[in-house]
Amino acid sequence: MLSGLAALTSPAIVSVLPFLGGWICYRLHRRRRAWFRPATFAALAFILFVSPWFIRNYLTFHRFIPFRDNIGMVLRLGTKGATTHWAPYDLGPWHSDAEWEQFQRLGELGYMDKEQKQAVEFIGGHPGWYAWTSLRRMVYMWTGFWSFDRVYLAQEPLDPPNIILSTIFTALALIGLWRAFRFEPAIAVLYALVLISFPVVYYVTSPEVYYRRPIDPLIVILAASLVPARKLKREAREELEDLREREGELVEA
Repeated sequence: MLSGLAALTSPAIVSVLPFLGGWICYRLHRRRRAWFRPATFAALAFILFVSPWFIRNYLTFHRFIPFRDNIGMVLRLGTKGATTHWAPYDLGPWHSDAEWEQFQRLGELGYMDKEQKQAVEFIGGHPGWYAWTSLRRMVYMWTGFWSFDRVYLAQEPLDPPNIILSTIFTALALIGLWRAFRFEPAIAVLYALVLISFPVVYYVTSPEVYYRRPIDPLIVILAASLVPARKLKREAREELEDLREREGELVEA
């Protein structure tokens, strides 16, 4: 139910639900507990909460549109061909008079269909470029790095400090995740599933600076977990040293 409500605000979170739900079902199955019925009720509750919006879209556009109809446009934004910037907004109708004219002439769905057709054709004709650019988008999502070109940095002057901050937190989070797998694998898997699955859609379409924010709390938690872990390790070392000193005193006595 909560996922359904949240999906109406940000449909991107739906990408993690199959993985988290699958992990829960697997854990229940391993414990020989019922999993099919609660999973079915959970799916029905999700559908119940999102279906009014689906019905609204069908009545408005006379076509089944689950959440939004702009996948063609965001996919086209990621297949511009030029990579001087991570966000080629000149392709959208908000900065281009020609695109805006097409949007008005074709209508919303017609424009989105046109954008999707162009994107699919471009990917088919330039698979190597698309794979390389998707990799660059993945690096950008986790480190904030896109380019050190002067023209680019003139548009994004805060990129250098953001690269340092994002890279450090990503590295700390990965270390925290590694430690979590050593101590609590069942919990660490949940973090890993979200961190892996959530950003994938932005690798293959087009990114934004704020797209990582829904998973930033998880990154901070994993990074911050290193602080108590280090403290516990120091305390354990001190206890071991105290124990050795007591053993030495007993031997001497």
